[in-house]
Amino acid sequence: MMFSGEFHYFRVPKSDWRRRLRLWKAAGGTAIATYVPWLIHEPQEGRFDFDLLREFLEVVASEKIGLIVRPGPYQYSELVNDGLPGWLLENYPQILARDKQGRPFRSSSVSYQHPQFLEKVENYFAQVCPILADFTQSRGGPIVCTQADNEVFGVHVWFSGMDYNPETFGFGREDGRYANYLRKRFKTVSTLNRRYGTAHRRFGEFTLTDEPAEGLPAFLWNRDYFDFYTTQGIEYLETLFAMMRRHGLDGPTCHNCATPSMNAWFLGANERLGKNFLLGSDHYYCLDQRWPQNNPTPQYFVRMFCSYEALRMMGNPPTVLEFPFGSSSDFLSPTAQDMTAALYLHLAVGMKGLNGYVLTGGPNVPGTGKNTDLYDYNAPISASGEKRQTYFALKRFGQFLNGHPELVNARPAVDFQILMPWRAARGNAPALPQLRLPGTLQPWELWEDTIQKGLLTAAFADGLLPQFAKDLEQVSQAKPLVVPCDGTMTAAEQRSLLNYVKAGGKVLCLPLLPQYDEDYQPCTILADALGFTTKGIIDLECEPPRINVGPIVNVCCNHGWARTLALPAKVEVLGFDEHSGGAVCVRRPLGKGEFIWLGMSWIYTNREQHQMLAWLLEQLGMKRHLTKDDSVVFCTIRGKHLFACNLTTSPRKVNLTLKNGRQMALRLPPMKVVIETI
Repeated sequence: MMFSGEFHYFRVPKSDWRRRLRLWKAAGGTAIATYVPWLIHEPQEGRFDFDLLREFLEVVASEKIGLIVRPGPYQYSELVNDGLPGWLLENYPQILARDKQGRPFRSSSVSYQHPQFLEKVENYFAQVCPILADFTQSRGGPIVCTQADNEVFGVHVWFSGMDYNPETFGFGREDGRYANYLRKRFKTVSTLNRRYGTAHRRFGEFTLTDEPAEGLPAFLWNRDYFDFYTTQGIEYLETLFAMMRRHGLDGPTCHNCATPSMNAWFLGANERLGKNFLLGSDHYYCLDQRWPQNNPTPQYFVRMFCSYEALRMMGNPPTVLEFPFGSSSDFLSPTAQDMTAALYLHLAVGMKGLNGYVLTGGPNVPGTGKNTDLYDYNAPISASGEKRQTYFALKRFGQFLNGHPELVNARPAVDFQILMPWRAARGNAPALPQLRLPGTLQPWELWEDTIQKGLLTAAFADGLLPQFAKDLEQVSQAKPLVVPCDGTMTAAEQRSLLNYVKAGGKVLCLPLLPQYDEDYQPCTILADALGFTTKGIIDLECEPPRINVGPIVNVCCNHGWARTLALPAKVEVLGFDEHSGGAVCVRRPLGKGEFIWLGMSWIYTNREQHQMLAWLLEQLGMKRHLTKDDSVVFCTIRGKHLFACNLTTSPRKVNLTLKNGRQMALRLPPMKVVIETI
């Protein structure tokens, strides 16, 4: 398992490099990571200075510790211009990312694939990559992985939105990137004309002025542009990696996704960038007062679980490439207790590798620091080289990892599966218009609220152990499958789901049946086969329900509900609304399998919600691995290890019964993850 810490040679005094590297090795560290800042090594265009970098690489090689190098172009890292040299932005303003009106976002947000920008990047890579190449593993050196850029999309969406630079994307040109994308995806101009309400004759005629004013065409235009934009981001990484290889830098490559909510933006990256590419994510819980929380929480647990599951399904060993070892804010920076809980929480939800940001810092090179002259970052090893309490927390964690190498390949215990709704996970596209057709939810609403705050939180509250599946080919018929649906599903997906059930699959679908395909055209293949349709989400203010499901009475419905229409004889009603008498949950056998529909979306608040979920899954044959009596303590089983997580500020006591009949009574201090061998 990779256990890495960020080590900025350009900040740490070189007289202390070796001592601090040894401190990290003594804590169990197996690697370090560092940026190679462009603005420091090419302060004036064409004038390069890599003496400090060469010295550092020699020291790392002699200390025999792995190295992840991040030569950019971007670094961020609280450097001015986000790590880009000032001359680049001052002399070449045409490279800046632009909004729909052609206005630059800000002084240091560039358009990634602008030809002038890529030319300057290649000039820099031509100098730095041969130096790094001499220290790769293939040549007996310490470099185990190379990262291109940093948090792609971040410098755009955080400050304005998607990039619309006309020179980069060639709007109005038949050979432009935008026209080529539309041609490859939609095949014919007539298809796009129907989609957007345009009357063009060639792909090159499509520009930003085609954006429809409102409604479904506006939604589809912006979603299509988002798909184009994210494809261009992946292509940008491909371009950078190709540059590195041209200049001798080989070996595995990686990239860090800025937040878990952006993981799905990189769907397809692994296929395009090859088997030696690793996509990881950034998992901060504490940076400053703008952060939603300043310590690990049950909500953080669920988000990290979703992040790792998305990475795993895209083909990556779940890895966090920036874990908070500290914070640039002195106010509410991570404590040793919080950090320890977060570290073991990550093991509980499947972590296979970690790089902490930052391990140690020091003074900024004059004129390069964005915030202050001293980059201490409240790191485990201070700017002056002293060990903080967080260092000892990391050392204890490193000792645990060294003592349990089996965790690298430990398999999770799984009670039920969830079919990954990729379109919903990508539904947080910047500037995506609101769209609520009858019988649908907002895509991001399904992912953020129905799945994370509702389904998954209720599952962990009850002690259920879920796992996502990328598609039906990854699903095992031995376990129930939950299919979240916002009211849309492609025709092919509906047919595949029907075939899966008829072959013996057991499905729980919620909160809506598909009424449309992915482009919101009527498509009721699944509903037709089931023999009933459903009413769209009903306004809770106008018609507040009182829902009973099976033996569970008065299930709190606080996010939305629907009911069935025209039930056929073969359908068994499992749940209903007392006020209207309408069926809210029904079961229908199909072939060798069963299909349950639950017309309810909730944000987890009450025990009846998790009791309902468990009862429905048990109707589909679920055999659970554990039961527990405290809904606040979240548990997972990985290999032979049980993780019990108390992410609250109060002590808890939980009684557990395992599948094999073993009973356990655990006392958990505040902010503590207890690990038991089972």
